[in-house]
Amino acid sequence: GPSFHARWMAQSKMYAYRIFRGRTVPPFVRKYVLHDPYPLNEAAMEEAARLFEGEHDFTSFAASSGSEESDRDRTTVRLIYRSEVLRAECCATSWAAVRPVAQPQGEELLYVVRGRSFLRYMVRKIVGTLLEVGRELAALLVAAAYLSLLFAIAYYGDKRADAGRSIIANPYIYAL
Repeated sequence: GPSFHARWMAQSKMYAYRIFRGRTVPPFVRKYVLHDPYPLNEAAMEEAARLFEGEHDFTSFAASSGSEESDRDRTTVRLIYRSEVLRAECCATSWAAVRPVAQPQGEELLYVVRGRSFLRYMVRKIVGTLLEVGRELAALLVAAAYLSLLFAIAYYGDKRADAGRSIIANPYIYAL
């Protein structure tokens, strides 16, 4: 009806980030993917992605609003229903055309996350953290402890700098 608002009344939202793994990005998808042709431990990324599922305080994965007062007053606890890394076929130009494929085929990694709501730049920072895990800058056990620490220290101050770097690829965003 006329009172429905897609942003505020959605039951969940889903983001999908595409990471192109091939040597050269096809020109028709270059604006829609993050290009990362370097070696990644995809199994570690898949396992680390599941650590985000559940209800956690994502302060370390949030961008500042620019106002300390506003940052202090907002809640940073979010519920994530699904968080996974998949292989996908290359070169889809729309979400409907992105198809997960069996490992190790496909030239794209697809990070899919579904949750009730998200903080500003939260998913970008999660993807940056997953890429750090994939580059084995942090072993999976260290990553699990690292994520637990990030969730725990949210109670003691601003620790946004401790999360992975924010990536700059454009996500597909869907309200469900």
